[in-house]
Amino acid sequence: MNFRAELVADFRAMLAECGVDIVIGAGSLRGLVSEPDLGQQIDIGGLVPEAELSVKVVKSNLPSTPTHGQIVTVDGDDYRITAIRSRPSSPYVTLELASPHE
Repeated sequence: MNFRAELVADFRAMLAECGVDIVIGAGSLRGLVSEPDLGQQIDIGGLVPEAELSVKVVKSNLPSTPTHGQIVTVDGDDYRITAIRSRPSSPYVTLELASPHE
């Protein structure tokens, strides 16, 4: 087993233990989620709750290629993709997410 395959195997073991369900488009997978940064934003009509977090997933598990602005469901809550971080040599993709109304 090469180093990259070992990384993916270890990451999948972590997902089995502490991953959460993520829905992207019509497909679902498991990912590791950071602690959300919770706050409030002033909007028309008053304060609106907002949240920012990141999700790390295995590239090969993605049901489709994620896009900026796409709505993603993480553990039952909706978020919008604000950034996608992926290196060609890495088996992972990190999605930066924010509240869907932002």
